[in-house]
Amino acid sequence: MLLLTQLCQDLGMSRVSGFYRDHLFAMAIAAGFAVVGALYLLQTAQAPVAVAGPSTLFKWLLWSPVLEELLFRGVVQGQLQRYFHSSSNVLGLSRANWITSVLFTSIHFLHHPPLWAASVLFPSLVFGFFRDRHDSVVPSIVLHCIYNAQFLFLLG
Repeated sequence: MLLLTQLCQDLGMSRVSGFYRDHLFAMAIAAGFAVVGALYLLQTAQAPVAVAGPSTLFKWLLWSPVLEELLFRGVVQGQLQRYFHSSSNVLGLSRANWITSVLFTSIHFLHHPPLWAASVLFPSLVFGFFRDRHDSVVPSIVLHCIYNAQFLFLLG
């Protein structure tokens, strides 16, 4: 049980309550609609995803956000936070968040058109901000699921 507790801590899965009442969290959800709406208006090519059925929905709405946040915000950003400490900030965001977000965005260039891949940077910084703010990946996971749902609803 102690090993499981340590693993959850290392992944940033600490119990967090009330993040959904954070006024900035509500603003982040609204910003997600704005970003996806702007992408819809700027869309020059077909969206990089087509909703084929329940398995695709499960992947985009739950599976990918959970795994990506555990890996990037939990493992990568968590380890970088330990390395840089909380005092290292660039434009109000932690260096760990910036590095993790650039890595996260870079990975998206492998499977998405350039505009779509580049558009991941801002949401990634938002996810990282809430990981830092609440010392947990739970708000990041929830936001990522919401952003993906917005994306599929408007563009899918």
